[in-house]
Amino acid sequence: MKKELICSAFALTLLTAGCNNEDTAAPPSSRDIEIVTKVGTLTRATDEAFETGDRISIYAYETGKPAEMVVSGVANTLQQDGTWTPATSMKWKDDATAHDFIGVYPEKGDIGNFINESITLGDNMAANDLLIATATGRKAAGGAVPLTFDHVMSRVTVNLTFNENMGTAPTVDKVVLRCRLTGSVNYSDKTAEAEASGATANMTMTPVASGTFRAVTLPQTLAAGEDMIVLTIAGHNYSFAHTDALALEPGKNRNINLTVNGTAPADLTVSLGGITINDWGNSEPLEGGEAKPTAN
Repeated sequence: MKKELICSAFALTLLTAGCNNEDTAAPPSSRDIEIVTKVGTLTRATDEAFETGDRISIYAYETGKPAEMVVSGVANTLQQDGTWTPATSMKWKDDATAHDFIGVYPEKGDIGNFINESITLGDNMAANDLLIATATGRKAAGGAVPLTFDHVMSRVTVNLTFNENMGTAPTVDKVVLRCRLTGSVNYSDKTAEAEASGATANMTMTPVASGTFRAVTLPQTLAAGEDMIVLTIAGHNYSFAHTDALALEPGKNRNINLTVNGTAPADLTVSLGGITINDWGNSEPLEGGEAKPTAN
């Protein structure tokens, strides 16, 4: 997957591939679960649509009984012809039993706790962008099982603008988001949260265009008065701290616009032009503020 995505969720459909009418002797437990995807409003951190070789994980269990697993994190790979091939066969328990489904993207086949699974994020934006889908009470005889995937993380985008008095734009070595990187995921209700008492750490943001940097992190509130963004420009550090707390909400993007002013790296100032809304959802705009030089 290689392109920027522009919407907020996508529909994944699980379809039962039943025995044909002539195969009346086959037991109900032999009924396969076949995956069929329909990409309409798919949103990902980095890409526009599924591509050959992409992998998702599927879990299915008797409704309300996660211990009664029927499909346990089976990886499904998208083939060149558009079909999904499971690493191992996926079968309904029987025609009458209701099943609950959980889909996970990117692939994660080792979930040990669907209610409170620990998670630690790194700098890899695409890997951090966890999407989860659920469906409950589905039966083989009911045919297609729709699974709608939603973002459970929050996205932050920093846009840098350089004033004309600078001449040639300076080199931006990196942009860092100061946030908590440890937390937990509830796959059953499609939520994630940062550990409230977790230490703030550096997440290096990914350059996605000239002057634009992006990160995907756990939903959390960045504390007022503390460094939220640290810029390294031509070897000099500049930090931005807002006077108010800043909420990073699940499925929403905080688009932070910073203007760099000055004539030399040692004398730059960085002012906040505001926070706008993008395709992940609606966060309130943030106005005012200035990034100050910090000790290197």
